[in-house]
Amino acid sequence: MRYLVETLPNIGVTLVSVEGDSPAQPMLKAMPKAMPKAMDIATVTITESGEMQIKYGDQVVKVDVGTGLEPGSVEVRGSYVRLKHELAARRRDASLVDLPEDKWGMAVLKACGSGGFRFMCCNCQQESVLDSRGNVTRVNEMPSEFWAEFMDFWHCHKPSLEDDKTKALPLDAKYIDLKPRSGELLVGNSFFQVCKETIEDKVTIGDGGSPDVDCINCKHKLGTIDHRSDLITLQKRNLTLQLGSETRREIYADYLEVLASIVSLLKFNSARYFRIVAPDGTKLFLWLLAYEVDVHFADKHLSDSYKLLYCDKVDKSLPNIEEVTIQNQTVFDSFCQKLADTNHCLPSQSQHFCEWSVSYLSVNS
Repeated sequence: MRYLVETLPNIGVTLVSVEGDSPAQPMLKAMPKAMPKAMDIATVTITESGEMQIKYGDQVVKVDVGTGLEPGSVEVRGSYVRLKHELAARRRDASLVDLPEDKWGMAVLKACGSGGFRFMCCNCQQESVLDSRGNVTRVNEMPSEFWAEFMDFWHCHKPSLEDDKTKALPLDAKYIDLKPRSGELLVGNSFFQVCKETIEDKVTIGDGGSPDVDCINCKHKLGTIDHRSDLITLQKRNLTLQLGSETRREIYADYLEVLASIVSLLKFNSARYFRIVAPDGTKLFLWLLAYEVDVHFADKHLSDSYKLLYCDKVDKSLPNIEEVTIQNQTVFDSFCQKLADTNHCLPSQSQHFCEWSVSYLSVNS
């Protein structure tokens, strides 16, 4: 049995799709909690506590969909069941700016408290590159990518750097580079930034103008340095995170780097259509159909996920499409594989929408 339980909290709707051994056979019927009756193939019941039970033969799947489902509000549409939530249980639309766009954001790092955090090389996991109880004394979030435009817009009388007008330079000449202080960690969507002084004894910095920043222990590449400003950028996918005294360590999957870029464009440009371009020229078209989607499938639960439709070509031009160029082929391939793996777990009737394939991704997975 394959199933999909998709909750759209902003509009108060839960969609259920189930597929049995014969994909061609529409097989789903619904049973509201107040109307028990015999089912032909599959049944869906809702308990008082908000637990959904999907039964097919001897197989039973239990899913927590929360409270607020209206009794008797079940609509059967082919092999789908549509459940409506009570108005009071619906979640208001979240601001796009507040959407999480990365796995290791400010909220995660600040929530670790006195236990602190450590980032190590993902390859050898020996050297602490960033340690909140060591070389990192301050953590701040990267400002909007449009920070320079904001500063220019809000300053009516631009100050200069010198009182002598013959030597004066525009203010943005001083702030052309956004550089953290010593011991400060700037958190970006798929990367961290620090100054050279913060980690120069923890990494090997390329000589002869090489921009590479490598692990001092195993020489695995961690990021790059701008020699002009001594600004170091570390890619999250090259690091491993350990929170507090936990022995468990987290990795940053390659595909999350692409998702972070997409969500960043959603937040600041309200973009919904994307052309993802790989280093080898391969293109993937993406349609971000919904966000903050709660989904259950194949014994997995993705909270605050993004519903993504994808295809390798489109028959017509897409409005306001944004191009995202991926610099690493492995990252692009990981993203495509993750989309396909999720798609294959869904019931066949939920895998496609017209020429698009359907998938779900979450920064919390």
